[in-house]
Amino acid sequence: RATPYSPSASYVGSAQGERTINVLVTNDGVQRFLRVLTFDVLWALFSFVFVYSYIAANVGSFTLALAGLLEIMLSLPLAYFFYSVVLNQQKLEFTSFLTVYLIMCIGADNIFVFHDSWRESLTQPGHISGSLETRLVWTYRQAGVAMLITTLTTVICLTATAFSSIPAISSFGSFTALVVLFNFFLVMTWFPTVVVGYTKHLRARCTCCSIGRLCREPELQPGEEAALPRHVNFLRERALPKIFELRYYLLAFSACATVAMVVTFATLFAVDSGGFQFLVASNPWQVASDIQDEAFYVPEDWQYQVQVVYGLDTEVPISYPPDGQILRTLDDDDGTLHFRSNFSVGESMQERLVDDCNDARKNRRLVHDREGYCILNELKSWDEGAFPYKDEKALRKALESFYGSQAYLDLATARTDFRKNTGFVPDGDDGIKAIWNSYNSSIPRETTSAPQALEPYYSQWEVEREACAFDCFHVLLGGPVFPSANWLEFRYFERLLEEFGQSIGISLMCATVLMLISTRNWIVSMCVMATIMATVVSALSCVLAAGNKIGSQEATYTVLTIGLSIDYSVHLSHFYAHADGTRYERVQESLGKVGVSVIGGAITTAFAGLPLFGCAASFFFKFGFFIVFTSLWAILYAFAMLLPLLLVLGPEGSQGSISRFLPRQVRMRQSVADRNSRVSAAQ
Repeated sequence: RATPYSPSASYVGSAQGERTINVLVTNDGVQRFLRVLTFDVLWALFSFVFVYSYIAANVGSFTLALAGLLEIMLSLPLAYFFYSVVLNQQKLEFTSFLTVYLIMCIGADNIFVFHDSWRESLTQPGHISGSLETRLVWTYRQAGVAMLITTLTTVICLTATAFSSIPAISSFGSFTALVVLFNFFLVMTWFPTVVVGYTKHLRARCTCCSIGRLCREPELQPGEEAALPRHVNFLRERALPKIFELRYYLLAFSACATVAMVVTFATLFAVDSGGFQFLVASNPWQVASDIQDEAFYVPEDWQYQVQVVYGLDTEVPISYPPDGQILRTLDDDDGTLHFRSNFSVGESMQERLVDDCNDARKNRRLVHDREGYCILNELKSWDEGAFPYKDEKALRKALESFYGSQAYLDLATARTDFRKNTGFVPDGDDGIKAIWNSYNSSIPRETTSAPQALEPYYSQWEVEREACAFDCFHVLLGGPVFPSANWLEFRYFERLLEEFGQSIGISLMCATVLMLISTRNWIVSMCVMATIMATVVSALSCVLAAGNKIGSQEATYTVLTIGLSIDYSVHLSHFYAHADGTRYERVQESLGKVGVSVIGGAITTAFAGLPLFGCAASFFFKFGFFIVFTSLWAILYAFAMLLPLLLVLGPEGSQGSISRFLPRQVRMRQSVADRNSRVSAAQ
């Protein structure tokens, strides 16, 4: 015996021998939905607390950490204002608030890079460290380019999804790209203003604003050389020699891991055709729903039905008035059906349409047990002596008479939904715009809309369509179970897979171009791209290994992994490309300048995603998988693949440089910048 779950639930207990049958009737779906969302949003607080704490420990100030977190959060309303007012979009994709977690990861990484460069500016020669203005200019040049490249790469990856023909993916990509752009704008304007103001007015006066001796910025005079922090010294003097010693073993490990992940991906790759699942599979409500779908099957005998429509425009059967909205509510009353003006049902066409129905009924690969609903065939049986009629007007009159006959009433009574399954669309008082028939297809009931499952049946109906008496349009109607197959979802998944590959390809190509622009060296760029591709395939393989399949959420999140995975590699390669000396010395300088920021960004990203594993909503849970595994694989490959590649294959001097292919003015500016950098380092 059970207690009612809510006032809207009731139990009926009926004793059956030694057993009691309990029947639960409940309609608290909305309340359940709100409870799940409320519980999941609370998990976000853990991410906020951790990100704030880690930023505070890294920058050494509660004030700067609060300003940084505020800067991250301000990018959301600014992006929404631009999205809703400037772009005039009235609706936002439901999963777009996952952007909060994404921007916390990206924003924290930008803060680490900027503030570490700001700290380093104090140890530079007097013409740099002599004033706050010159320090800020140097910090902009040092950190701004690296942050710009990572921002542009992420934005381009998101823009690739913004042009998707699938509205939900397009909306998510558009809004998230705006959030990332505004975050970069704020980290280059708002946060530097706060840092300068804090350094000038608060750092020396407000002792409660700083966090202990370990985190506080050292007290130095401009140009005074500071001792390297212990964690930086550890990376330069202890971690790097070990990486150098094991560089070939690390490359072998990375290659084996990448190959294993590629095999895993190829083996487990599958399209999620089970429909949108709001809750994770282990949630009790989802388990109950699965039991209902699987164990309590529809008792009636049913088959998938395919409707064949004659007279509709097969290219654009329906259109809606443009309103400039990405997400729109499509009301049937707003749509306009487009019919073929040359469709005329004369004597010859009437006979050919009847033959089409007879041929389809005989085709066992298409139709189950000759079960078809064809209005003209039934009309011919009812009035065989007069069929075919001399013209369309006479046919229209005969059909109207047939609709009022006892024979039609008997058909409608004997066959469920006969009126819906076959009929005609009137054209004025005596014409016919279209005629449709329906067939109980031979598609098995357990078939889903996955392309690999439904494509053979779709191809067979395409062959039948090409043999039609007139251009026809066939539609597979879903069954009475969830999920069920239909042509719309089938084409949706086909388009999803197509755009999935295109988006990844475009994102990788754009990332390659940006890396070439940033490093001006094709060898460094190829090392970075190898690292990114290994990260993407490894993260996605872990997601598939956890039992997930590729759906609209996974396709969007996969493109995001490119933007997330490039951050660490771009920072390391950017500072390597602009350093001098041997391969070892350049890697050492890169680690010293940005190694701590890279590790901090990875830690922040991973721990910001961990609370999502406690969420009940599936889109939260899956997003957590992508964030955590992308950050873990990205930092692993950055140290186990990228750094060994640079130590073995990295360019020295002008090797791999593409500067000679750049315009003369660009080469001159770069030459001046490199000379100034060398002079500063020498001083």
